[in-house]
Amino acid sequence: MSNSHKTFTRRTFGKMIGGGLVGATALTGGPWIISARGEETIKLGGLFHMTGPGSIWGPMMQQCMMLAVDEINQSGGVLGRQLEMLAEDDATSTDMVVQKGSKLVQRDGVSALFGVVYSSVRAALAANVAERFRVPYFYPTYWESQT
Repeated sequence: MSNSHKTFTRRTFGKMIGGGLVGATALTGGPWIISARGEETIKLGGLFHMTGPGSIWGPMMQQCMMLAVDEINQSGGVLGRQLEMLAEDDATSTDMVVQKGSKLVQRDGVSALFGVVYSSVRAALAANVAERFRVPYFYPTYWESQT
């Protein structure tokens, strides 16, 4: 009898984040864009539901992201560069996620965005920040159904 159940570990999460970042870097112009900016680290923007109705997920997601970034950095980083995560509380709000996401991209200079569970907040971030500023956006998926 085989056990086909696969566990989701911190290492798996780290590989997904690292793979996503490498893919995002390639899609957005490759490592020469990052080095052309003169950045020593690759900045990632994390938007988490730390307050509001989605706050049950925010702290856990932020901690998982921090663990993944730490693990990737301990393994040599991505393309030889260390990762730096800048985290913001989106308050589970469409207005706040657009405000905080725009800040992360425009002022803080992040190369990619991560996070957001609620679909309405996720859609606001995707349309008003990620697409507008052409920044890769990675988010967790949950099956959303009425049945």
